[in-house]
Parts: sequence; structure tokens; C-alpha cells
Amino acid sequence: SALCETVIVPVADGGEGSLEALSDGLEGRIIELSVTGPVGKRIKAKYAVLNDNTAVVEMAAASGITLETDKNALRSSSYGTGELILDAMEKGVRSFIIGIGGSATTDGGTGMLSALGAELYGAEGNLLYPCGESLIHIEKIDLSALDKRLSECEFTVLCDVRNPLYGEKGAACVFSPQKGADENEVKLL
Repeated sequence: SALCETVIVPVADGGEGSLEALSDGLEGRIIELSVTGPVGKRIKAKYAVLNDNTAVVEMAAASGITLETDKNALRSSSYGTGELILDAMEKGVRSFIIGIGGSATTDGGTGMLSALGAELYGAEGNLLYPCGESLIHIEKIDLSALDKRLSECEFTVLCDVRNPLYGEKGAACVFSPQKGADENEVKLL
């Protein structure tokens, strides 16, 4: 008779629970720190570092929709997710798995990039806050202060949808209403 071995491992879709599933399944160690939440308040968030020195960052942990009671698709920012990446780089990590589900943001990743050193400027040369409502006002993105260690990093993104960035099936049209955007805000985003 044939011998069958069953191995049970947790799974997730890139949103809430992905960090724990990967960390538990691959014996990672959890690192917790204070980061900027989606609407600017300091919150506790965590990421995991696996045995092969790969960081597992769950966007929902730092920039997630379940972190705020007042949803604000225009003002929410992914800055905290960038802070998690920055902390992992400071600890020597250069390989990342990023779960992007469950976010409270529709900022095109500008918050995350800002935490990593990018600067966004409007038409008058004013520095813009990295959030959804700023996207339409960006005239210049200065990457001169972008963390140089990023060029040494490899990123794998976990996502369970195939929506494009923009258009009628894009991120703003499909996902920003669940993040608090009304019809006019969806069009702006």
C-alpha cells in the first residue's frame, strides 16, 4: 500500500492574516514597532522576518482598512507600510514579501515611497502630503533622497486581484468606495 504524508500549513490571500500565515508556516520572528497609521495617528504594527532573512510585510498591518473607524479614501496614506520596509532594511533585510490586500489607501503607493525618501511636489513647488487627494496635484517626484538600499532589494507582491491601476476596473473605481470614497471622490482618485 502507498504511504501518504499530509502537511497542513496556513494560507492567506495577501490581506489580513497573511503575515501570521507566512510567519507561522515558515517559522518567522515577529517585529513590532510604532508607525504612522492610514490617517496619520501613531499605531503599533508588525512584520515578520523569516529564517532566510526575508521580511513579510502586510500592508493591512500598517495601512489597513480595519485600523480606522473613520474611513477617508482621499486622506489615507500608505506611509506606515514604508516605515515597516525601512525598519527591515535597517536590520539588513533585502528580500521582501509584501501583502497588499486590506489597505485603507488609494494613494498609489506615494505614502510608502515618501517614507522611503521620495518627495512629491505640486505646481508651486510645495511639498505634498502623500495621499489619494494629492495624486492629481503632483507635478514633480524627487527621488534623490530615496533610500539607496532599495536598489539592493527584491520585492514579491501578494495580491488576489488583477485590477489595473486606473480606469473603470482600476483600483479607485473598484476599491475606493469600500475605503469611504463617494462617487465624486472615486472620480477624483
